[in-house]
Amino acid sequence: YFICEGLGLSGIMGILTGGLVMAHYAHYNLSRVSQLTSQQAFKMMAYLMETFVFVYLGVVLTTFRHHWHPLTITWSILLLFLSRAANVFPLSYLVNQWRSEKISQKNQFILWFSGLRGAIAFALSLSFSGVSEDTRGVVTSTTLLCVLFTVIVLGGGTLPLLRLLKVEGDVPSRNLEQDSTTPGLFQRIDDVYIRHLLVASRGGSISSEIALRQVIQSERHMTPHEMGDILASPGPVHDVGEEPQTVSSS
Repeated sequence: YFICEGLGLSGIMGILTGGLVMAHYAHYNLSRVSQLTSQQAFKMMAYLMETFVFVYLGVVLTTFRHHWHPLTITWSILLLFLSRAANVFPLSYLVNQWRSEKISQKNQFILWFSGLRGAIAFALSLSFSGVSEDTRGVVTSTTLLCVLFTVIVLGGGTLPLLRLLKVEGDVPSRNLEQDSTTPGLFQRIDDVYIRHLLVASRGGSISSEIALRQVIQSERHMTPHEMGDILASPGPVHDVGEEPQTVSSS
């Protein structure tokens, strides 16, 4: 983040890149209990921050002095659709050249339609400088309306569109054990060169993922002690959805 800020680049992209790297490598340097705890803690913080952002947007809508310019708003929404199409469809075509599971035309359309503009766009509009107060007001108001349009109209229409295109059941279930036996090019480079440097212990990473997924998806209520025993077990992962059976001595 500080390197990006010092070079005049996007600090937000620096944070995003740092998060991706930490999720891929630092996650496995934690114990199983710490992995589960950190996942739930970050989910809670993300939910709280997202709630605060939308509360702030609602307050801004009713308290700021806005400068509405219909032509600017119309062109902004049209350019949002065009710019997203110029990114989603060409990049999906390039990625499909090397993917075993292709991104279908339906999924590409959903990616294009469901693009949301939120807190980052509005924060950038607030930091817009070097122009008159009226111009800055038009930019801020237009950005706020684009945010509301994408969140309410596009976000609210995504689920009906999924049902209309019948893509809800098209995504195949991902098998971690199968993925580990058929690695791609990047995964082979990652396993041979990178993970040795950044991950303290590579053993049991797949079983850790399976254990975490089983604990999270389990419908049975588990005490913290039971959850800790499952995650800390070095042996093969067992089914956590079943009730523990007691062994009676004869």
